[in-house]
Amino acid sequence: MKQAFLEKVKVAHPDRGGNLQSFNRLQQAYEQSLHYVQFGQGRTEWLRTTVDRYIESEKVIAEVKRLGGTVEVETVDWLKGEIGEDFAQMVERIIAIRVHDSMVDDRFLEFLAQHHEALQSLTEIDLSDTKVTSAGVIRLRAFHYLRRLGLRRTKVDNSALVVLNSLRSLEWIALNQTRVNWIGRLQLGLSRPYLQVATDSGNAQRASLPLYRFLAILCATYVAIMFLLTHIPLGRVAAPDFGIPLDKVVHLGMYAGLGFLARALLTVRASTPRRRVWTKRILAVASLWLLIAVYGLADEVSQPFVGRGFEWLDWLADLIGVSVGLLGFVLFRRLVRVLAPGIWRLSEAELEAIDHRRALRRLLASAVD
Repeated sequence: MKQAFLEKVKVAHPDRGGNLQSFNRLQQAYEQSLHYVQFGQGRTEWLRTTVDRYIESEKVIAEVKRLGGTVEVETVDWLKGEIGEDFAQMVERIIAIRVHDSMVDDRFLEFLAQHHEALQSLTEIDLSDTKVTSAGVIRLRAFHYLRRLGLRRTKVDNSALVVLNSLRSLEWIALNQTRVNWIGRLQLGLSRPYLQVATDSGNAQRASLPLYRFLAILCATYVAIMFLLTHIPLGRVAAPDFGIPLDKVVHLGMYAGLGFLARALLTVRASTPRRRVWTKRILAVASLWLLIAVYGLADEVSQPFVGRGFEWLDWLADLIGVSVGLLGFVLFRRLVRVLAPGIWRLSEAELEAIDHRRALRRLLASAVD
């Protein structure tokens, strides 16, 4: 069963080109199948393991209720007929935790991380109106199957978004009235464009939608200006002589800008998880390059109708410019990662260092007390 599951994951996982909803259903089916097999192989061992997990789950439920929160559980109905309703209650799975008390802070997230083995089915955590910070939110990286995360009106900032690198199943996040600024949201739109982000109106839109709309308008305006500039009759323009083929430099610069904007638009238009299949990425970029190249050729062919001439060197400059623009966007993304590394991947050593510093602060605080 595990081998079959791993084979399916190779195709169904979002990072391999699969659908996020299908992958989540596959994961749930696998967990239910494990319960069934373990139950059939040895009821005593299965009950022992289940009781241990049930005790841990009850601790979590008790703590959430003490803080005034709510817990949503999911039952495994098929087990009721096998072991009875009382025993079936022990395999109920916590799928959602919602805590909105202003007294809740990072200690609660540390508590959840300590009991993450009993919370493997957790798909939603809502921490709105609490005092959790970015340091605490990073502790949530253990909950790989989390789909919804509410952080409204908390103290999190850009550094909290690094946890998204571990939460590959996350579909929805609320960042209203937090310290996440426009740089963090820009990074979010570039790295997780398909992620649904809650708005102040209560709706949700994908992370890259504002950026996509802006880039789409900018791209259309840019192309319109380019078309006008390349179709102005030369008799009306006094071209300065700098001793270099200035028109070729202008063509290269214009198409470099168009290539940069078009590549950015291609990146942020995703409404589903981006597929990490290099052949498809290369094909998409090659298609974009070819589309702009065809436009450049059509632009040159149409110029004789306004009294200008067709030049192969102008088109060659266009092609070089497109290539420079596409490459420039890749370099730009790398520069953003260096200057604003808020949500880019941290190494395991860096994550361990964060945990060690947090533990040291707690130790020093207790020593002072």
